[in-house]
Amino acid sequence: MPFRSESRLFQLTLGFPRPGRQRGALLWNDEEVVADRVFCDQTGTMQSHFGSAVATYPDILGGVPLLIYKGIIIPDMSPEKAVERFMTMRFARTAIGIKKDTLTIVVVDGSSTFEKDIGVFRGLSIPELAQYFQEAGSFYAVNLDGGGSATMVIKGKVVNSVKNNERPVSEALVFRRK
Repeated sequence: MPFRSESRLFQLTLGFPRPGRQRGALLWNDEEVVADRVFCDQTGTMQSHFGSAVATYPDILGGVPLLIYKGIIIPDMSPEKAVERFMTMRFARTAIGIKKDTLTIVVVDGSSTFEKDIGVFRGLSIPELAQYFQEAGSFYAVNLDGGGSATMVIKGKVVNSVKNNERPVSEALVFRRK
């Protein structure tokens, strides 16, 4: 699918570049998109957990954690050092998946608290989100951000339900037609 980008992307709020701390990432160039866990070594050089040639991909979108790698749910997400509560509780989430030539963006409304008006917890845990992408046939998927920044805007209108915890964010993933 190649994506086109005018500059190198990376979600800096996730703690890069901390030596040895891995983060899920989608990497792309004009020919392909791959997923990997990336990290900076002690010299500050970006490295790959699964063997991607990181330097050959001018664009990177990072998240925590990498959910799906080559169609399989990542069985051990511990190298990304996410807090257990973040992984197991249901929260609003934003994630991206790749399936052949299809890009899937998912924004999940949610809360970690019981909502009496609808009688359920909303949101997804990380394992539930990974299961969703696997069932959808994604070859790669990565969780991006969530909570109050899990907002989708189409043609200037918010199309999901943000619950009382909106917060300003320093980055956005923007798609436009050529």
